[in-house]
Amino acid sequence: MFYMVTREHPTAETQKLVDWFLSPQGQQLVQDVGYVPLYPAAK
Repeated sequence: MFYMVTREHPTAETQKLVDWFLSPQGQQLVQDVGYVPLYPAAK
């Protein structure tokens, strides 16, 4: 499992990164490197 820890109010740049990790492409990367995605990644 991959955890991301942010401040209570992340900066715009940090929020973009979090949003990308939660996107289908980000979840595929999480899965590809051996972590457990939050939901099944589409191939």
